[in-house]
Amino acid sequence: MIFMKTWQKVLSGEKTQTRRLKRGRYQVGNTYAIQATRGGWPAGRIRMLRIWQQRLGTVSDQEAEAEGFKTVEEWLDVFCRVNACVGRIHPMDMVWGFEFELVTEQC
Repeated sequence: MIFMKTWQKVLSGEKTQTRRLKRGRYQVGNTYAIQATRGGWPAGRIRMLRIWQQRLGTVSDQEAEAEGFKTVEEWLDVFCRVNACVGRIHPMDMVWGFEFELVTEQC
């Protein structure tokens, strides 16, 4: 799973959730490499614990903290930069949520 701007937060345990515009092929129970870029060297592995859909406008402060940020606004700023959606998002837009645990620090 690619974590362009937040892979260090995953390795430190600060980040235990992520939200994406698409679901992808991720499955609960499976493990996935932590990568900073597509095709990049794996920095560790995570195990997928839960997958759900939600509206952007319902992301809570607690969920933003699980994303590794202090506030929803801080998280949304990075989310929009990563997804090139600045100025084009709406609170009713649907995203996929993924909860995971770090299973190894290095591959």
